[in-house]
Amino acid sequence: FLTKCMGIPAGSKVKIASIPLIIRDTCQTNVSKKMIGFLRGVIDNDFYLIKDKNGLELGGWFASKDLVKDLYESFIKLALHPKLRSDTKYFDKRLKKWIVRYCVRIRRKDDIRKWFKLIGTNNFKLYNRYENWANGCSRT
Repeated sequence: FLTKCMGIPAGSKVKIASIPLIIRDTCQTNVSKKMIGFLRGVIDNDFYLIKDKNGLELGGWFASKDLVKDLYESFIKLALHPKLRSDTKYFDKRLKKWIVRYCVRIRRKDDIRKWFKLIGTNNFKLYNRYENWANGCSRT
């Protein structure tokens, strides 16, 4: 089913993953409900939400350049302002070797608020971090 209907290739998908065509084709000019569900799933499983001295950052690191490009384009369709980091070398202590990875992230306060309003999350940890940040921002 996943190979024939969803267009997901058999075998390891780490470096060739992308948004499945059946979902990507539902939103040529804007983002469909299927795409919103897909994005929520990716964010819930693979993204981080951190606070640093410059504010909040919602992002994710991936081995697949195509997946990061697809996520970036989807965020643009949502009128967000994502940033990309490409070809970043990283030493994986578990594998004991250097790997190349790609990142897509959102840093604007308004974009992060919009994300949680439009897409939301089912990840308790992400939601709590966002709520703590949002409540702290509303007091200033």
